[in-house]
Amino acid sequence: MYHVLDHTADLAIEVTADTRADLYCEAAAALVDIVLGPLKNSVPAAEKTELQVEGLDAADLLVNWLREILALINVEGRVPFGITITRAAETSLTAELKLIPLDKAGDMQSEVKAVTYHQVSVEQSGDIWRARVVFDT
Repeated sequence: MYHVLDHTADLAIEVTADTRADLYCEAAAALVDIVLGPLKNSVPAAEKTELQVEGLDAADLLVNWLREILALINVEGRVPFGITITRAAETSLTAELKLIPLDKAGDMQSEVKAVTYHQVSVEQSGDIWRARVVFDT
């Protein structure tokens, strides 16, 4: 689950999940939702790929992960969906993604230029994982 937060110039989200892996999946899904809105009902056959991402700590990993997702959309013109995190650790993750061409996914709703380190956080509180990240729009 994610919530869009009020932020002065940019767009901030807070993501919650039951596991570390689900947190990264939810964050990626939130970014795709913000950029594209809901995907079209009929999704064409998808290309499958694996993505490995590393960071210096959990917050850096989140930023790097979301930067990879944003690059797929903005640079490569491919939209990830059906994301499965196969391995999630403090400073690295491995994910399997399905990718469809941007023009088959839907219309752009918002422009996200970058994922920032401003107020980024990843923490576990009891059984809940929580992350916060700000996007430059």
